[in-house]
Amino acid sequence: MFDKLKAAKEAWEKGKFVLIHDFKGRENEIDLVIPSYKVTPKHIATMRRDGGGLICVTVTHEFAHEISLPYMRAVLAMTSHRYPAISMLTSHSLPYGAKSAFSLTINHVDSFTGITDIDRAMTIAELGRIHKKFENGELKGKELLREFGDKFRSPGHVHLLRASPGLLRNRKGHTELGTALAQLTKQPQSVSLVEMLDEKTGKALSLEDAIKYGMEQDYPLLTGEEILKLWKSIFKIPSAEFKK
Repeated sequence: MFDKLKAAKEAWEKGKFVLIHDFKGRENEIDLVIPSYKVTPKHIATMRRDGGGLICVTVTHEFAHEISLPYMRAVLAMTSHRYPAISMLTSHSLPYGAKSAFSLTINHVDSFTGITDIDRAMTIAELGRIHKKFENGELKGKELLREFGDKFRSPGHVHLLRASPGLLRNRKGHTELGTALAQLTKQPQSVSLVEMLDEKTGKALSLEDAIKYGMEQDYPLLTGEEILKLWKSIFKIPSAEFKK
């Protein structure tokens, strides 16, 4: 596992993707993942061509809390009393038993439509740089909120994912796995990710095909089990702290 962690760290330092498989009993999907501040238009092109799912960007619970960035489910709950359709739609739960990590959607204020490779890379990389400044203590409170508000508009074409407080203690989605891997590799903790889909089957790309793809592209692949074990071991987190 530690060899895989080293490979992931080296890949991200070189601006390459890392593949993350969550859990067979969960989504059972593989995401292409890379630190947000490193994202370029070429990365976006690869994500939409070789991934094909929804291109998203994560923020930590601490970042979201600092600027009061809500989960989308909270926004919808606050408006459901006025809009019956929202009330009906939000009454359903996810089939794999987890709460959604989705927050707002954003575009960089300097983007045009927001959907092009250049526009989405601009949005994601700028968010990554702001998040990095927050982690380094260079931005906080009102200054962070002002920077965030000055650089982005909403709605947009990039989906924000808000990591759960406690990360893998409370939720084990790709949002938390990517954030945990960023911690383990000493990278800024905002990552960009996209699900890998299979046009032949119409389903998610299989783990076997993802392993083959990773070998062809020289992208390391880590499973949720591996990241969870590494995270618990390196940060010495007791198993009792994890939500069952």
